Amino acid sequence: MKQSAQGTRWIMTQEYLNVFFVEDNSVLSLWLNTFLKTIESVRIVGSASTGLAAIEQIMALQPDLALVDIGLPDISGIQVTRKIKADLPSLKVIILTVSHDLKDISGALDAGADGYVLKSNGSPQLPQAIKSVRHGSVFLDPAIAQLMLLNNTQHMKRQGSTRNTLTNIEIKKLTAVAASDCQGGMCLVDASFVEKLKRLHSFVHDTDK
Repeated sequence: MKQSAQGTRWIMTQEYLNVFFVEDNSVLSLWLNTFLKTIESVRIVGSASTGLAAIEQIMALQPDLALVDIGLPDISGIQVTRKIKADLPSLKVIILTVSHDLKDISGALDAGADGYVLKSNGSPQLPQAIKSVRHGSVFLDPAIAQLMLLNNTQHMKRQGSTRNTLTNIEIKKLTAVAASDCQGGMCLVDASFVEKLKRLHSFVHDTDK
């Protein structure tokens, strides 16, 4: 990888994307290892079943992308993400998990995750997520986008308000993601939009107490 003159954007220069994955379930780990080998230009450089082992190996191997489960036996995938992104800011991280919990989603994005993909029905969104984050976007699983739209609507009903907490453009963008309306195999979600979603989640969580 090389860094641009501005020092903020990293560009993949090699032919292959070096991927490290963190998964504590042996069956899912085997599936993920097999599945990743079917994705063009992906090369697996290592894997771990615990968070602490993952941090140690990722620091040593310095892959381009880490796929991280949240529910690990020692420390959470969110903690792993926060640590590796702090030490390797150019590293791309995709959370791969069964959790639909908005707290986990917000926590992962706060920790610096570049994508959030759900383990469901063979995780068909994973190749798209990898392609998207590789090109500098933030990827949200369509099911997560649907959940955020529903959360926004329910908040408005609870507050008895007709004033939307998201702009029409933001709702349109979330709706497009929720419908998997992506171009060229990529779902391009601007990082500033993700920041708005994190603030929205915090706002909804605080005002609904």
